[in-house]
Amino acid sequence: MSNFYARRDWHGNCFVNTRSDMSSAVRVFGTQSVVAVVVVGCDENDFASLASILNKDCRLHRAADRKEAMRLVTTVRPQAVICDEVLADGDWRGLLVDLQRESATPLIVTSRLANDRLWAEVLNLGAFDLVARPFTGDELSRVVQMAARQRK
Repeated sequence: MSNFYARRDWHGNCFVNTRSDMSSAVRVFGTQSVVAVVVVGCDENDFASLASILNKDCRLHRAADRKEAMRLVTTVRPQAVICDEVLADGDWRGLLVDLQRESATPLIVTSRLANDRLWAEVLNLGAFDLVARPFTGDELSRVVQMAARQRK
């Protein structure tokens, strides 16, 4: 039988973890799991915007490039990855290939220049969705939660 303990994060949310599995955080006051998300290539302003929108339901892990993102994907095992259209060491297409080869983690692409052509390309190549920046809370939260459900 596993031993359980509770802790609070800096937002005041209470989690229950087993000592044998530190990565499984579940809120005490509901059955909704906290969603781990790797964010790749966002600048400071976009990351702050993401954090303010997703702070209640997500634990964000920041990566500067594809290589760091894949390292986090293997260690954190996120339910979703959010990345900019253009990355320091490539673009979202290369990250998508890496994710499809190594894990089944859904990729959400962000772009300031989101249009129908890019959206169709994102979906046709197998990414989960395209979200336009600047972010809106309802849309971004919905997309991340749906991606997390697909991952489970």
